[in-house]
Amino acid sequence: MSEGQQPRKGRARGRARGRARGVPTASQQPQQQPTSPQQTTPSQYQLPSPSSQRLPILPQPQQQARSPGSAWGYVPQQMQPGTSGVQQIRQQQVQQQGERRPQEQGACAIDPNLKDVAGTFKKLSVSEPKDKRVARKGILRGKISAEQNLEQKTRPETLYVKKGTSGKPINLITNHFRLTKTTDWSLYQYHVDMNPNEEKTWVRKGLLAVHREALGNAYLFDGTMLFVRNRLHSPQNTELTFFSPRSKDQTKIAITVKFTNELRIGDYQYIQLFNIMLRNSLGDMGLKLVGRQYFNLDESEELPEAKIKIFPGFNTSILQYEDHIMMCLDVSHKVLRTDTVLEFFNECCRRYGVDEGTEKFTDTVLKSIVFTLYNNRPYQVDGICFDKSPRDSFSYKGSTKTYIAYYAENHFRTITDYNQFLLLSKPKAKDVRGGRIEDIYLIPELCLMTGLSDEMRSNFNLMTAVATCTRVPPNKRVRSYYRFINKLYGCPEVVERLNFWNIQFSRSLESIPARVLNPEILYMGRNSDEEPTITPSAEEGDWFRSIRSHKMFSSVPLKKWVLIASKNATANVKMRGEPIKNFLSVLKNAADSLNYKIDSNPVLYITRGETIAHYLDEIQKATSRGGVDLVMCLINVNRADLYAAIKKRCCCDSPIPSQVIATKTLGHKSLLSICTKIVIQMNCKLGGSPWYTSLPFKRNVETSDGVSAHLIFSLFMLMTFIFIGNLIICVYFIFQTGKTEVPAASLVVGFDVCHDTRAKNKSVGAMVASLDYYFSKFYSAISRHTSGQELSDDIALHIYHAVIEFNKINSYLPPKIILFRDGVGESNIGYVIEHEVKAIEKRLKTSFPQKTPMLTVIIVSKRIQTRLFRELTKKEFTDKKVPILNDGIPNYTNPNPGTVVDDVVTRPDK
Repeated sequence: MSEGQQPRKGRARGRARGRARGVPTASQQPQQQPTSPQQTTPSQYQLPSPSSQRLPILPQPQQQARSPGSAWGYVPQQMQPGTSGVQQIRQQQVQQQGERRPQEQGACAIDPNLKDVAGTFKKLSVSEPKDKRVARKGILRGKISAEQNLEQKTRPETLYVKKGTSGKPINLITNHFRLTKTTDWSLYQYHVDMNPNEEKTWVRKGLLAVHREALGNAYLFDGTMLFVRNRLHSPQNTELTFFSPRSKDQTKIAITVKFTNELRIGDYQYIQLFNIMLRNSLGDMGLKLVGRQYFNLDESEELPEAKIKIFPGFNTSILQYEDHIMMCLDVSHKVLRTDTVLEFFNECCRRYGVDEGTEKFTDTVLKSIVFTLYNNRPYQVDGICFDKSPRDSFSYKGSTKTYIAYYAENHFRTITDYNQFLLLSKPKAKDVRGGRIEDIYLIPELCLMTGLSDEMRSNFNLMTAVATCTRVPPNKRVRSYYRFINKLYGCPEVVERLNFWNIQFSRSLESIPARVLNPEILYMGRNSDEEPTITPSAEEGDWFRSIRSHKMFSSVPLKKWVLIASKNATANVKMRGEPIKNFLSVLKNAADSLNYKIDSNPVLYITRGETIAHYLDEIQKATSRGGVDLVMCLINVNRADLYAAIKKRCCCDSPIPSQVIATKTLGHKSLLSICTKIVIQMNCKLGGSPWYTSLPFKRNVETSDGVSAHLIFSLFMLMTFIFIGNLIICVYFIFQTGKTEVPAASLVVGFDVCHDTRAKNKSVGAMVASLDYYFSKFYSAISRHTSGQELSDDIALHIYHAVIEFNKINSYLPPKIILFRDGVGESNIGYVIEHEVKAIEKRLKTSFPQKTPMLTVIIVSKRIQTRLFRELTKKEFTDKKVPILNDGIPNYTNPNPGTVVDDVVTRPDK
């Protein structure tokens, strides 16, 4: 396989993208009393001068002015194991602690005289609430925190037009349903306390529902925040007290309802209120809350051989978009394993023995997420307590109680293995801010494993089955949206709630205008006087097939390289002859088709085994003598740790270009295609460029030859004409034509952050910057840090050093710096602007005061819920390349590459 197909270890995506990582809040459980960045100058390879190449100039689109969206113009007022293995490994000592649930609440704001929802929200402004105490309440129980809803405005006040004009106009549909019904209600917000305290939200809702008539028979309650249409309190007394019996033990619960706020227009909680209504409706539709999302537990698909269940569900959110409030709806899936943590531990001990099995179990479970059966909540495992068991006691409501009794009485769960260990889950920063500081102890028998193991991921058939269930094609996805909206309006409880609150959604998906950009032209290597070009496919955006018969734009020959493989490297390759010899032959043919020079007889090193140490020893032997251009390793096992060790040795310890290939690739039916990609990768790693595309980057340069020519011409004019008017014209001409615009490289930078999944206070920031017009030379830097301040300082320092390297290669400073910042959540945009961007600007202005490069920062958000669909053309409908469904709904597919959407479903503050 190619480099892009290297073995990898699965991880939760969000953790490696620098996002703010919130941890789901926990239900009640038993309680008990920086480094400097290293700078390395990249190797420099001679490429054709930019001025000697034919570089097309792309025209800049002209935009027509449009009045700015006024959605943000109004500023509101601030507001078992049954084995003996457990007994042999009880070694850990953990201080006994527990958990208590914070009771906080949040605020909303609604105009009492609101007549038109969308029209009013055109005046919405995001601002910090005046009463921060009120705004902070309910952020845990309501699941929507104030920080998550305070969105950073990044659209300049002077930006009236953000729509482009280039490309071919088309129409698409998207996964949004517009909020169409107007409303004229006002709301009052109350904070609800219960004594004795009750932790479960559904129980709290039931206790309050007893007093429905006193509350006005219509209210919204998320567990802590209560919203009603009619005022419950009097000016003299802002608190009311109700009493309800708890069904499980008939305990008399005192419910205190305290007035906190009369909601006003212009606050972000208005949108939050709509989302609370929607989430309540999802429960009425029969969906069950699992973690933070709703799933249909009655329609699960089970893969019994892998002990996996897949539950379908929906992601929903209501937000203000350009001109309307809309509900964004998307299909989601929950992949859960059916084996418990205790069963997984027993399996590890049976397979590897107690000692090694315990070690493998610990490596797998520690810092992973488990899912509790009794309350459908995820918890992170921060410790494994082999010195504890369910027989242990803890303090609970003034008395001591064993875990066995607690789970039997409170969760109606019977623990069968009294000797099993306990799992420790520590409170996260968000929990501490909310008031929970105690540890939680979980019973392995009552916790399900989550995620796919490395063994599962290496099972091709299993991953294919999982993908079949979770990757919904466009046609079926659109139909899922319509089934959802029909089911929503087919539920009497939901319809009654929406009618009472005078809320209504459109029954059709939103249609939006879009445009498809023309494919960029790729320039390949010159053949004699000709510079061939390639235009990628407009439908697929692919140009790989077209380059096989073309010379790469710039090539660095691979003269001396080594191939490292184990004795059994090709044991599993099903083919006749010698797999390695055949691979080298096909690799040479692929290189010849690209006019790339490569030595077809590399030095072959055979390792004695397939461990990390064996491969590293051979790499050391191969590179110790020097003169090696590249190291290629054939690995017979799909191991992420082996791949990482090879890359670390070749990138950090002994810097040398490397290529890692799985031996199963050698018997692939498309070996020539794979080898072509490998040749392109190796050329790039050596400093070559397979192709380039014309970029609209320009700079002004003073050309001495041009000035001399104009000077001679001007003197000729002086000799011919004697009129003073001509003299003025000539002199003016001399001083105005000494500069010309030429294509120039700009510094294009990518920056991302990777968080350590085990030590979450540690992070690594990495930056890569292009140094030439053809994107063949790069500067990279990393830095380890533990705080955001270190991060912002490091970005500025990295970019400063990249500018220095850029100047060394090009002999001029970059006129523009374009920074693509990945891994930034909505709540962190303000930090990026106030700290990172300002730190970069300060560094550039201080270091390069005469010619400070222009800075553009683009925050990349990949994990969005918006989905776009294009209706099939008549030709596509006839060809039936896409499955056709005849159910009265048009057939849809994905939009073509290059499709741009910059209106309707975009945010007015962005």
